[in-house]
Amino acid sequence: MTNPAEPAQKAADSSPDQTQIWDNYWIRENQAPLRDDAMCLFLSYVIEDAFRRQKGRSPNSAIEMGAGSGRTSRYLNERGAETGILDLSAEALKLAAHANQGLRREVRYFEADIFKFDRKDIGREYELVWNAGVLEHFTAEEQRRMLGKMGTLATKNGLLLLLCPYAKSLFYRAGKAALEAIGKFPYGREVPVNTLEPVLPEGMELVVQEKSVGFLILIFNSFKLFANFPGLKGIGGFLHRQSNSVAMTLLSIEPTRQLLFMADRILSRLFGGYLLMTICRYKVKTTF
Repeated sequence: MTNPAEPAQKAADSSPDQTQIWDNYWIRENQAPLRDDAMCLFLSYVIEDAFRRQKGRSPNSAIEMGAGSGRTSRYLNERGAETGILDLSAEALKLAAHANQGLRREVRYFEADIFKFDRKDIGREYELVWNAGVLEHFTAEEQRRMLGKMGTLATKNGLLLLLCPYAKSLFYRAGKAALEAIGKFPYGREVPVNTLEPVLPEGMELVVQEKSVGFLILIFNSFKLFANFPGLKGIGGFLHRQSNSVAMTLLSIEPTRQLLFMADRILSRLFGGYLLMTICRYKVKTTF
């Protein structure tokens, strides 16, 4: 999900040194990646539900821009979407290929800079163009440029969906501050957002009012964050694996999944969800 770097990735910099930063992160963080990930499964349902509310159906095609390990795209693919996975890091794409192996729907991989790719190299447009945990690592002007580039891959009336850490999420801000205080925040420059509306490119509009989601993701990820504190790495990793297993089971059962999403909507309204969800589109879109 999040594509952290230290220092943060610059819009115009896809130098070998910058690429190596991203490669090193994915090598370090994903030596033994969980093939099944509750946070990514949860997000896939959030994304699918948001698209269905606008279109009356699940997406037939979706491309993730800045995909990291690509697990969320895998779950969307399993539920019927042809998927594209784009990332600057070759190591991230290796992990994505592992997570997405054996799927019956098309999966296409693109090693490319999100600011510099040529849409003709992508070869097609997608009904849903999205990312999660990416824009918060960039300046406002870079965010505007990124959204403009992403919009070129959307079909006519296609949707862009963005998920960024939410500035009004009390528990996220507290956890971030605690890790920063001990120099262990793992995601580099990360500026949570209140809204993305001011950085929408000319001609792009919100489809629906922005809202926060994912309070429960903070619970799923809390044990993993404990591993950043001295002396808690082993315990944090063990508890994260156990909580991931329990959450995967709960999310795989329709009644309990609906209860989890109901609880998440309520808690996100009360305390601020982990992520702000922004859905937008171009008012007028030319053909590919």
